[in-house]
Amino acid sequence: MANGLKVKWSNDIYVRDRKIGGILVQNTLTSRHLNTSVVGIGLNVNQIQFSKRLPNPTSLALETGREWDLHEVLSQLCHSVEKRYLQLKSGDLASLHRDYLSTLYRYRQNAPYRRPDGTTFWGQIVGLGPTGKLRIEHNGGEELFAMREIAFVH
Repeated sequence: MANGLKVKWSNDIYVRDRKIGGILVQNTLTSRHLNTSVVGIGLNVNQIQFSKRLPNPTSLALETGREWDLHEVLSQLCHSVEKRYLQLKSGDLASLHRDYLSTLYRYRQNAPYRRPDGTTFWGQIVGLGPTGKLRIEHNGGEELFAMREIAFVH
């Protein structure tokens, strides 16, 4: 299943077109410098029934057809986070960026998007801008979008 995991900008984790988890980051800035970051990770593990109000949820159990040991999932998750942290600490930013793009949901795929005013357009995610905004190329050129400036249409 790991090959089917994608990061849906900016903070969702998807398996195909279904949300299996999410990541929330809260940063504290001092002047113009990052002071601290608090990261929260939510993962649907053994849940098999979801509210009908949720548009596209899934879980490890639903995707694999088996129940998971929560301690093992936590151990694997912590190992993966530590691996990426050490990669960041060593300054291997190029590999982190490349790996992120390789798992970015809809990267280089022509897909529909919606602006806050309700208009839709087709475009391709081509990367991120220097401040983390989503870069989408469409027939009108290329635009950068912040959170809440663009919605993925399913």
